[in-house]
Amino acid sequence: MSGDSESYLEATGIFKRRYTAEEIQRALTTVSLPDLLGRLGDAPHASEKPVWSPFHWTKRPKFQLFRSENGSWQYRCCKRCGMKGDQIDYLRLRCNLTRDEAAAKLCRLAGIE
Repeated sequence: MSGDSESYLEATGIFKRRYTAEEIQRALTTVSLPDLLGRLGDAPHASEKPVWSPFHWTKRPKFQLFRSENGSWQYRCCKRCGMKGDQIDYLRLRCNLTRDEAAAKLCRLAGIE
């Protein structure tokens, strides 16, 4: 990780504490995947129809949000890359963070300090 990225993470407080599983679950419930994409300015209509992937080029729009069997939001990119996941996975890939850093960022977005 570059020095600039570490400085940003330290300045935003991401390295200051580790969040509990309960806090992370609350953040996942509070900040839905469509809301997260809207806040980041990425694929705001992905829950309505397939859109262009924010991760790589594709011939057709294939990135899509959907509700899993347990009702939580998930994303799926395309069959070729196989990328899929929840809000933490999206932040991890989109912002080049570790899983713990992405979980911390989601907690901060949810207002959990």
